[in-house]
Amino acid sequence: MGEIIAHIILMSLDMELLIKESFLHVQGDDGHITYLKDVPSDGSCLVRAISFLIYGSEDFHAEIREKVIQNITTIWGLVKFLTILKESVVNKEYKIYYGFMVCSTNLHAVFITASKHRGGMGSADQSWCWPRTRTEGGDSG
Repeated sequence: MGEIIAHIILMSLDMELLIKESFLHVQGDDGHITYLKDVPSDGSCLVRAISFLIYGSEDFHAEIREKVIQNITTIWGLVKFLTILKESVVNKEYKIYYGFMVCSTNLHAVFITASKHRGGMGSADQSWCWPRTRTEGGDSG
């Protein structure tokens, strides 16, 4: 027989999708079902099915479940850590980028406003990021 492919079919009692029973179908590479196994649904039906496929018995489901939970806990911890790290880096980059964009926009707006109204370069009172200027206008100093 070729490679074994497992299909878990969960039958439901009603529209709330409460698990009634689970069946494990084992298929050969030719696509024909070679084995139909009823797996009791006690909350570990998927782990019992995996145990049956690997060891030929449902008796090892506790060990498999323990390893799966350890791996999920480890992976979830890493995902949470990377998410926090990513959010903090993105947040900092966003603040730097957004601050630069606001500063550039303010500089442009101050320059246009000052040029139209007074013919000068503007003053520090018009924008929080505009450099100090002499009262008569010109370069900052």
